[in-house]
Amino acid sequence: MERLEYDRCDGPELAHLAAFTLPEPQADEVLVRVAAASINPLDLGNAGQDCTASKRFIVLEAVADDFLEKFKAALAQLKPGDPMDEHSTLAPLSSVEALDKLEQQVQTAVQHGAKLLLGGQRVTGLQAGTKGNFMQPTILTDIAENNPMFSEEFFGPVALFFRVPDEAAAVALANNSPFVQDNIA
Repeated sequence: MERLEYDRCDGPELAHLAAFTLPEPQADEVLVRVAAASINPLDLGNAGQDCTASKRFIVLEAVADDFLEKFKAALAQLKPGDPMDEHSTLAPLSSVEALDKLEQQVQTAVQHGAKLLLGGQRVTGLQAGTKGNFMQPTILTDIAENNPMFSEEFFGPVALFFRVPDEAAAVALANNSPFVQDNIA
């Protein structure tokens, strides 16, 4: 199975929903890549504020725990700061309003049954001189279809993690969207 994604790049924020599916045979290779320093699937250099940033990670049950452990560890290592600083690995959000909205979306998801595995809040205690609207890298799991945030865009460093029993379930979940799918690889 390949990466499946669908775009909703029609709003003022160029919102995007993407599903990144992990098939079992390629899991070891992907686990290593996801744990790598760049964390390309979330485009965290731009704090996930990118129309091509993956937000939904759909992983087969057989490898879900290993993937989630490595993914969580990699996200926890990110360092907020000035994107022009080579030591920073997490950029700020575009505005305080964007941060407020993202924080509210996470709270709403959790209030409706999602589990917060990592992050979910504003970054506090920044190094002196660091300015910006930073959100902790966040992982939400157990997001049910009836959760109002199931199909919403989290325009920031928030990953929605789904575990599925097989490839058919992965494809069904990736395709479960009220938005037109115009970019399937």
